[in-house]
Amino acid sequence: MKNRPLFYVFAGVILGEGCYCISKIMAGAVAAFCLILIICQRQSCDFLYAHSRLIAIILRSFLIGFLIGVFALTWESPLPESGTQIEGEIRGKIVEVGTGKTEVIRLSPFCVNGKQMSGSLLLYGETKDLLPGQKIVVTAKIQAYESPRNPGQFDLRQYYRCRGIYYHGFFDSVTMVDRKPNWWKSQLYFFKKLCVDKLRKYLSEQDAGILCAAMLGEKSYLDSDIKELYQKNGIAHILAISGLHLSMIGGAVYKFLKRIGLSFFTSGMISFLVIIPYCIMIGNAVAALRAMIMLILLIGADIKGRGYDFLSSASLAGILILGESPYYLFDAGFLLSFGAIFAIGCVNPCFYNWKKGKQLWLGLSIWFVLLPIQLWFFYEISPSSIFLNFLVIPVMPFLLFFGFVGLCTPFVACFSVCHMILKFYESLLVFPSFIFGKPQWYLIALYLLMLSICCYYIRQKKRVHVLFCTMIAMACLFLFQTHGFQITFLDVGQGDCILISSPTGHHYMIDGGSSSVSEVGKYRIIPFLKSQGIKSLDYVIITHFDEDHYSGVEEMLGSYPIRNLMIFQNVEKTEQGYQRILALAKKSGVTICECSRGTKLKDGAISLECQFPQKDYQAEKNQQSLVFLLRYKEVRCLFTGDLELEGEADFLKMNVSKAEVLKVGHHGSKNATSEELLKKVEPDFAVISCGKNNRYGHPNAETLQRLQDAGCQITSTVDVGAIWIKENHHQLYLETFQSTP
Repeated sequence: MKNRPLFYVFAGVILGEGCYCISKIMAGAVAAFCLILIICQRQSCDFLYAHSRLIAIILRSFLIGFLIGVFALTWESPLPESGTQIEGEIRGKIVEVGTGKTEVIRLSPFCVNGKQMSGSLLLYGETKDLLPGQKIVVTAKIQAYESPRNPGQFDLRQYYRCRGIYYHGFFDSVTMVDRKPNWWKSQLYFFKKLCVDKLRKYLSEQDAGILCAAMLGEKSYLDSDIKELYQKNGIAHILAISGLHLSMIGGAVYKFLKRIGLSFFTSGMISFLVIIPYCIMIGNAVAALRAMIMLILLIGADIKGRGYDFLSSASLAGILILGESPYYLFDAGFLLSFGAIFAIGCVNPCFYNWKKGKQLWLGLSIWFVLLPIQLWFFYEISPSSIFLNFLVIPVMPFLLFFGFVGLCTPFVACFSVCHMILKFYESLLVFPSFIFGKPQWYLIALYLLMLSICCYYIRQKKRVHVLFCTMIAMACLFLFQTHGFQITFLDVGQGDCILISSPTGHHYMIDGGSSSVSEVGKYRIIPFLKSQGIKSLDYVIITHFDEDHYSGVEEMLGSYPIRNLMIFQNVEKTEQGYQRILALAKKSGVTICECSRGTKLKDGAISLECQFPQKDYQAEKNQQSLVFLLRYKEVRCLFTGDLELEGEADFLKMNVSKAEVLKVGHHGSKNATSEELLKKVEPDFAVISCGKNNRYGHPNAETLQRLQDAGCQITSTVDVGAIWIKENHHQLYLETFQSTP
C-alpha cells in the first residue's frame, strides 16, 4: 500500500462524501483535522522521521480526495421536491431509446414551458421511428421520483438520481423538431434491438430473458421468479452486465488480436473500439464503467510496457465515477462492484502465506466484504453462494462466448449450448436464503473494524485469534437484534397494513392491501418485513374482503411464510376475494382461523381481542369489518378496519373500551369515526392510512375536524409515510418515516 496514493485519494473521496451527507460541519472539521496533521507532520519527532514521507503522502492524498468528495456534492444540481408534478409543453433531445418490453425514451437536456430543467427525463409512450439525437416536442405531465415511504422499500429516487434522471412521465403524440439522429448512437440502438429480437426468436422466453439481461443489459424480459431465485442463491450478478462480463469480452478480444500477430498498439485500439461502444450500448452500468476504465488502463500499460497496479486502477475508476456522479456512493451496484475489487486487492493478499485452498480464501474474502452490503440493501443472504460461485463463474465465459457467436454469426446452434448452461445454472438454484434484516450502521462499522483486525491476525497466521475475531464480527450483524413492542402502520397508498411486533419476537399483521399501489406485497410489505428481520408472520388478520385490505396478502401467500390466517366466521362465502384467498391458503398450507367477538390471541404481555362483530352478524362487508383491541401493559389500541356509521352504531351498543391509539375507520371517510365513537374511545393518537390524491377524498375534512375536536394527535401515512407507535416506561410515543410536512 506504500506506493498507491490513488488508493488514499479514493478513500478520501468516499469519506468526504459520507461526512458531507451526514453533516457539513463534520466535513469541515475532518478537513481541518487533516490539514493540522499535515502541518504537524512537517515537525514530526525522531520516532516518526523514518516514516514522515510516507505519512505525508498518505495525508495529502487523503485530504485531496476528501476535498474532491465534498466539492463534488456541493456542485450537484439540487433534486426537485419528491413527487413534484409539472404539466405543459416539453422540448428536449433524445439521448436514449429503450429496446425492452416497455417503450421509453430519455430526454437530456429538456425544458418545460420554456424553462430549462436539471437532470434528464424518462418518457413512456410509443417510440416507433424515434432515434437518439432527434429533438422533439410533447405535451405531457411529468413527475419527480418519490422518496421511499417505508423502511425497506426500494429507493427509486436515489437509483435514478445517481444516473442523472430526475423526472418521469407519459406521452401520447410527438412533434418532431429536428429529425436528424445521432448516427453512431442510432447504429448501436439498431444493433441492440436486432440482438434482442434474435435472442427472443431462437430461445425460450426464459432463456432469452436471462441472456438479454446478462449480455445486453436489457432486463425487461427477465422472468421475475427466475430473477428472485438467482438473487436468493447469491448469483444474481450473472444476470447483470458486471465487470466480469466486460473483462472477459475486452480481454478476450485483446489477447486474440495479439495472438494472430497484430501489434500491441493495434490490438489495444481495436479492443477499445469494441468495449467502449459496447459499454455505451448496455447503458453504462456502474460495474461495466469500472471494468472498462480498469481494462483501458491495463491495455494501456501493456502497450507502453509499464507495470499495472490493480488497486490503483480500481481507485482511479472509483474517483472518476464518483466525480461524475457522487451519489453512486449510495448505490448497491457501485458498492458491490468496488467491494469485490477491494476484497480481492486488500483482503485476499492476507492469505498469500496460506498455501492451501487459494480459491476458497478468495471466495471467502469477497463474501465477507460484501456481506454487510448485501444485508444493507437486500436483507437476506445465501451462505451457499460462496460455493455456487465456484461452479457458476468458470462456466460464464462459455455462456458469453457461445451467446455472442450466436448473435454475431449465422451459427444459431450455439444457442443450444447456452440453453444447456442455463439449465445447469437452474439446477443449482435449490439452496435457501436466510433473512436477517438491515443492520444498523454502527454495527456495520464494528463489523468492518473486526474484519480489519482479523486480516492482521491472518497475516500473523494466528488461527485462534482469526476465529475469535470472525465470530465477533458475525455476531455484530446477526445477533445484536432486539425485540420490543411496536405497532407499524405501513404506507401502502389507498389501503391498510398494520404490523404488531411483540417483545417475544412474534408478529401479527392486520390487513395488507392497496387499490392504488400495484404489487404492494412485493414492493412494500415484504421488503419492510425483510428489512426488520421478520422471517415469518404468526397471524395475518383480514378485516374484510375489499381489495385494499387483502391484495398484498394474496401476493404473499406462497411467497412469504404465514402460519395462520384469521377471517370473520360469517363472511360472505361467495366473495371472489375470499375464494382466491382460501384457495391460496390451502395450497400454501396456511391454517384458516375463523373469529368473531370474543376471540382472543394471547402472547405474553400482549393480547389481541376481537371486539366486533358477533358470530351471526350480517351486513354489508364494510360494516362486517373485524374490530380488534390490542392490550399491552397499560396501552390500548383499537383497529376498526373499514367500519362505518351503521356498523359503528351496532358496535357502540356493546361494551367499548377506551384506547390511547385509534386506527381511524375507512381511511378517514366522512361516514366513519363518529363523535359517539370518539367519546367512548377517547383516543390520544389517531392514525389514518390513505393514498395521496385518492379519488375518494380521504381523509375527509369533517372527519379531521371531529378528531381535532376530540383532542387527538392526528397522523396520516399520506403525509409522513410509515408510522410507528412505541411504548417506553408506560408512555406512548409516535415516530414517522418522513418528517412532518
